[in-house]
Amino acid sequence: MIKAVVFDFEQTLVDSADGFRWAEKAAQDRIFTDLGMPSREEFLAEYRKIRKAFHQQSRFSRKAIWEAVYDHFKQEPDLDVLEQWEA
Repeated sequence: MIKAVVFDFEQTLVDSADGFRWAEKAAQDRIFTDLGMPSREEFLAEYRKIRKAFHQQSRFSRKAIWEAVYDHFKQEPDLDVLEQWEA
């Protein structure tokens, strides 16, 4: 039986920022490899621009950001994989 549900939106009980950063870096590495780009710096510059634009619109879905990155570089992502990464 469930006795309580706790929401920690402000990360006061558990600081998971390091985990989120690690997960995003791992996803960036996978996408960069999947795109087969020669320049990591070019990839990261575009990735960061896209992520910033999404955040300015208060859109925080990593899957949507990753889809936009693939679209920017004119490639089709495996949507099932992106969903797994976001989960």
